Amino acid sequence: MGKSNNKTISDETGNIFSEELFFDDLLSVPEDVENTTEEQESLKRDFMYKRKVLQTILSLELPESILNGDEGREMKGKEIIGSKIDDDELLFGYTFYVSSNPEFKYNWNYMRKQLDDKYYVDFLFNAKRFFNVVFRDINVLADVLRGIKEAHVVFDGFVDVAFSDDTPHVRAKMLWEHFHNIANVGCANYMVSVMIKENILVVCKCSYEDETGNLIEKIKEARTNF
Repeated sequence: MGKSNNKTISDETGNIFSEELFFDDLLSVPEDVENTTEEQESLKRDFMYKRKVLQTILSLELPESILNGDEGREMKGKEIIGSKIDDDELLFGYTFYVSSNPEFKYNWNYMRKQLDDKYYVDFLFNAKRFFNVVFRDINVLADVLRGIKEAHVVFDGFVDVAFSDDTPHVRAKMLWEHFHNIANVGCANYMVSVMIKENILVVCKCSYEDETGNLIEKIKEARTNF
């Protein structure tokens, strides 16, 4: 693999997989959604809402040093997101509108508490950092998995990244049926499953801080045994 930074991945042939391409892949519309029948129209609408949530997360602008930094920098990142939320009158207006519906028992206090106690901030920060770390890991795994046909990696059960010798060498996609997993993205660990077709090669709980060191060792050991 050639030299790369945390925004692009480049191999010896000059093919580049950038963070922008990664996000575009994740936001692409699956064929089965584009060809939805009238009976499945509600599923199509559901997908479009999920896609908007993902767009919100991916479009958050935070310095890389904050996403990859220590606890103090993490707090700074959450402060940045918190200020964006506090300045978003539409968001507060919408939470009041929803809470005014009897189906939600007019629970304005509960919905406001999610914002005031920064639960929503934590969710946005953790999700944004997760995708930043996934892209970081792709950078490493593209080299480690080189030469293994039909290899792909699933992150926390809902982001699937495939590697091949063909162009493009890296393709990412959302497993939209498991999109709800994004709500459980934590602040310390995430699960990585390295697969060949449908067969699991390695499953590893990774830390945001270990720079994939443990994962790489497990893959190398599995490749030798395989």
